Amino acid sequence: MLAAESAWAVLRAEHARIRDLLDQADEVISAPGIVLGVKAQTLADVVEHLQDFDEAIHRPKGFLLLTFLQGRAPETDELLSRLATTRKRCDNLLTEVRNMLKLAEAGVPNSAERVPELLAEHRSLTLEHLEAEDTLLHSQSALHLSRDEWAAIASSISDAMTPPKV
Repeated sequence: MLAAESAWAVLRAEHARIRDLLDQADEVISAPGIVLGVKAQTLADVVEHLQDFDEAIHRPKGFLLLTFLQGRAPETDELLSRLATTRKRCDNLLTEVRNMLKLAEAGVPNSAERVPELLAEHRSLTLEHLEAEDTLLHSQSALHLSRDEWAAIASSISDAMTPPKV
């Protein structure tokens, strides 16, 4: 099924981009110095880009896939629930990090001391999430989706990749 292969190729390419952004955040955190001033701003930029990419670019492409899978099988619904829970926790972690970094950029002492810990948790959860999508979600979608559904999914991904006409 060419539509399924095309859809997963796009989703996996975006997963690679998310992994790259996680690596960038790690590089900034690992750099010498405390998270204040320029380092806080640099990290805030990476975190903002990561969050924006995931929410505005990646997730919309998977929306129809997830919608079609809902209610297909108990194990699929349980997987979707776990993925949604992980996604929500990751969103909350990045929001908390962004708030701390704003305080650090303003020079508030000790405001970012938990940032490395929170980003480490976010990284771990995100990597688990991406792995589950690439393996378990991929398997469940292959089992439960028809050619017509895959065609609709591939079309929706294509539409999401096309910039809006102004």
